Amino acid sequence: MWHNCGNQSPGDVRRTVIGYFESWSLLRRGCANRDISSIRYDSLTHINVAFGYIKPGSYEIYPINGASIAGFKDITDLKQHAPNLQVWLSLGGWSFSDNDTDTQPVFGDLSSTGDKRFQFFTNLENFMLEHFDIEEMIKYVDWVNLMTYDLQVEPEEHQAFMFHADY
Repeated sequence: MWHNCGNQSPGDVRRTVIGYFESWSLLRRGCANRDISSIRYDSLTHINVAFGYIKPGSYEIYPINGASIAGFKDITDLKQHAPNLQVWLSLGGWSFSDNDTDTQPVFGDLSSTGDKRFQFFTNLENFMLEHFDIEEMIKYVDWVNLMTYDLQVEPEEHQAFMFHADY
């Protein structure tokens, strides 16, 4: 049993170990620079890569400023050394939904109509197909769950964005 803040955990907290990787750190200079070799994939079950962005209006997916597609690819290539490692790409970011930014309304806007959701999912699928080996990934995926905490639609219009990987 492991302890957290004086409380005993009911299970082994080492079963799921999630790392967080700032994708822009690959391009930093000096002591803040990190490269892929600094990721201890042998001790992780998951790695959450920050961030992909969604372009307002077109809903295209692209890396956050200071990150690159090549960096995302290098991180997913860690699966060659740790096949069970799950690599997650977070869309948005710390200031993505801040007031008075171009990106603040994106999640609410893209979820507001069926056409906009379709446009976003099409762009997301194209991004994934272009930059990731979906055929290889699908071997490890049971289902996909797209979430947003910023849905601004009426409850009766809300649809679960979950689907089986073999869609």
